Amino acid sequence: MSNKKIIYIIFCILSFNAFSFLGENVDPQIEVVSISYDKQVELELVVRFDEGYYLSANRDFVNFELPESNRFKIDSVIYPEANAKDGEYYSGDIYFKLKLKQIDKSKTEPTIESLLMNYQFCDADGLCFFPDSKKVSVEIESGLQQESPKSGSGRIFYILLLAFIGGIILNVMPCVLPILSIKALSLVKQSNGSKKSIFINSLLYSLGILVTFLSLATLVALLKLAGNSVGWGFQFQNLGFNIFLTVLIFVFALSLFDLFIVNFQVGSKLTNSHSVYIGSFLSGIVAVLLATPCTAPLLGTALGFAFSQSIGYIFLIFILIGVGFSLPFLLLGIFPKIVQLLPKPGNWMNTFKEFMGFLLLVTSLFLLKTISSMMGLAYTFRFLFFLIILGFFLWVFGKVQKRGLKKSLRLSLYLVILALSIGSGVLLLGRPKEISQISVDKYEAYNRQKFDSELVELEIAAGKRVFLAFGANWCTTCKLNEARVLNNPKIVEFFADNDIVVYYGDFTKGSEEILAWLQRYDRAGVPFYLYYEDGEVEILPEILSMQKVYNLLD
Repeated sequence: MSNKKIIYIIFCILSFNAFSFLGENVDPQIEVVSISYDKQVELELVVRFDEGYYLSANRDFVNFELPESNRFKIDSVIYPEANAKDGEYYSGDIYFKLKLKQIDKSKTEPTIESLLMNYQFCDADGLCFFPDSKKVSVEIESGLQQESPKSGSGRIFYILLLAFIGGIILNVMPCVLPILSIKALSLVKQSNGSKKSIFINSLLYSLGILVTFLSLATLVALLKLAGNSVGWGFQFQNLGFNIFLTVLIFVFALSLFDLFIVNFQVGSKLTNSHSVYIGSFLSGIVAVLLATPCTAPLLGTALGFAFSQSIGYIFLIFILIGVGFSLPFLLLGIFPKIVQLLPKPGNWMNTFKEFMGFLLLVTSLFLLKTISSMMGLAYTFRFLFFLIILGFFLWVFGKVQKRGLKKSLRLSLYLVILALSIGSGVLLLGRPKEISQISVDKYEAYNRQKFDSELVELEIAAGKRVFLAFGANWCTTCKLNEARVLNNPKIVEFFADNDIVVYYGDFTKGSEEILAWLQRYDRAGVPFYLYYEDGEVEILPEILSMQKVYNLLD
């Protein structure tokens, strides 16, 4: 570009800004039309200005701030549809709806907040003035609903009951079926053993569950104290955790094929029964780790409440979920005669055990898909190669176990195998480069749109039919709902025929935007489904059915 052209462009820009500066900017009137209180403060504002001017609809120029507030933050803004000059400007009286979220819940007294509106006006000739801003004082009373043991004891009891029952139901979710089946198999082996042994094993299994839930509650509490927002299944948004759990399940699956023997004995200090006891405790831990991608019915409400409350409630609800989750095996330990109702021990147990091994391998593939969505195919192939190498080393480990080698030599070989396994893992999986990879079939193939908070708010404000689906690749319940219902051609056609706009929010790697929507409706994780019509919302259950979707229009 020549110097003359550059000088000409600069001259035009300066001339435009000079003219806009010389003109009088518009002083709008901003009034609070209504204010309502629920779990958020909802404001409706009207902006009025002189005729012959237009307000720019560009979100870079028209927006709202709470610069002086340390008590509230703006959660969402519903903008009206632009009604002048090809949808780029507003004219007439303009109404905005704002939702304010309370950050500091320790203060309950009334407060006056200084809401700042940024804007830019243009005249009828298309000449735009400099962007400007104006403050409006908003008086917020102490009208927010706050749950407390005194004011909402009935609600608290209801939530605690949901947590306990949801924990029981979690036992029949597909995530934990392989582990529970293997645990049941171990009880069958003990059916002819002592009542004391059965009781101790059931107790240690339950203890493993409770310890793990308490660990999760502690982690959630620490993250909340650090100012982070978290949801149920948050650990599956971490690559390292997905790799750890996939490897753990893969190794466990190979042990069920007797490739090697899992033995917790150290020298001769532990007896066989002690080895079984340790296995029961570890089984409880693994059961919880596998359960977190699932959200059982009733559990979503309890967890949503827990994540929005004080640390004490977080621990209480997590403990009740753990007690409910461990209850079936606690009952088996207390009433060991129930174990005798199970099939008698026999050769069928080896076949059943190997079948569970295949289910665990399928679980590993399920987690592998989550890793793939985070890191891409190239990294996934490297991880698969590492699993093959690890499987080979475990096979060698099993061969060494079955040899009558001296203890010192056997220990040396174990250390070499461990070092080679860790080394190959570091070499193949170290320093991953995260990529953003969203599968096309989540959107285009099923007539969905990628979740965008502002677009959804506009659709809802316009009274359109909107279906929101929030899910994740690590969420087993989400995948079941998609396979059985949402991806069904009849449901896809139903949405299209009835002008229902479908948005999908991918929570695989976490999203502050999606988490804000979950928390708005007191939910802590996925799956979560919402349906809007004429501005009214219906919250759907965690486990969907086709009939439930069809009933949306009734």
